[in-house]
Amino acid sequence: MSGERKALLERAYPEVQSFCRSLGLVFEVVDLNWGIQNILFGDHEDCEISLQEIQSCKRVSAGPAFVVSAGCSSWSPP
Repeated sequence: MSGERKALLERAYPEVQSFCRSLGLVFEVVDLNWGIQNILFGDHEDCEISLQEIQSCKRVSAGPAFVVSAGCSSWSPP
């Protein structure tokens, strides 16, 4: 697990969840890297799957959505 992901999971997400809960809101984390790199490698399908998942999250969410791109990726543009 990357240092950035570990910090988010251990420190940032719990704080944001607590804040949202105090306002009667639900904070849900969707990590687009979990599982994708093991399924698809060197293919642009992973980008399409990620975009579809973002659209799905927007459909089921009653509020704002945040997309964060952190760390380095194993994919390099041609």
